[in-house]
Amino acid sequence: MCIIAAKPSGVAMPTRDTIRNMWNVNSDGAGIMYVENNKVRIEKGFMKYKSFAKKLDELERRLDLTATPLVMHFRITTHGGTKPENTHPFPITDSIGALKKLKSYADVGVAHNGIITSVSPRKGISDTMEYIATQLAPLKRALPRFYANKDAMLLVKNAIESKMAFLTKEGKIYTIGDFIEDKGVLYSNGSYQKSYYHYRNLGGWNCYADWDKYLDEAPWSTDAADAGDCEVLQWLDEGEFVRLSGGGLMENEDFLIDECNGVWRYDYQKDAAIRVSGAMAYTANGTSKQYDYDSDSTELVPVVYGTTVEL
Repeated sequence: MCIIAAKPSGVAMPTRDTIRNMWNVNSDGAGIMYVENNKVRIEKGFMKYKSFAKKLDELERRLDLTATPLVMHFRITTHGGTKPENTHPFPITDSIGALKKLKSYADVGVAHNGIITSVSPRKGISDTMEYIATQLAPLKRALPRFYANKDAMLLVKNAIESKMAFLTKEGKIYTIGDFIEDKGVLYSNGSYQKSYYHYRNLGGWNCYADWDKYLDEAPWSTDAADAGDCEVLQWLDEGEFVRLSGGGLMENEDFLIDECNGVWRYDYQKDAAIRVSGAMAYTANGTSKQYDYDSDSTELVPVVYGTTVEL
């Protein structure tokens, strides 16, 4: 699904409940672009809600976000794998390296919602990245302000058959496709609303408008694990760390624990978690990390069964 939330200058930010709901339904990574010092600043690759919320906290301390035009994107993987560099937004460039950067500046940035079938993405990148590199970048070189040209935008619309939001260094937002306006914010679909509930099953995403049905059918525990390639895991929090079997220490990034406090590491190439043999997780205070059933960092995560690694 994915969702774009485009907030013009002078419009209040969506509530944190709304932002959290967008993450819950589209939780394969998030990013934000905003105007600062006559540039579009892009920051992305937030693979946990807490890290994205922390970024918003930092921006609120530094900027007047009501006055700041910005675009947020919450991703569901379609091509290229679930990894930080494939999250949105992007600068418009044909450099794959620049598209993968987690922090960058641009004169215009773009976020996409949907699947672009008119391109065949090369290995490791998404359809959006391929389209930007091979189609939007040449268009921008030929017509630098293409986003303000009705006919040029029609060409893009016909090619992608989905939705995009562009943010310029002047603070203007241009969109392609139908967006929902709610309190001045433009949303690319309705998954920002609290009536949407989801879980990730083995074949994709299921969404419910009925909370009771969601509770009845969402496989939050052993059902999905028994199916063969998912586990209920919990990401380590900031400051927590892992002690390896050989005695070495590694920070919390990419590590998870299961209900028995076993340690897993997320492999972005395999797009799955792999059990780490002999490792133990610890809190920032140095005490043994225990699985917290009330934690909001618990997720149903794809795993590789029958394989362990020693780091």
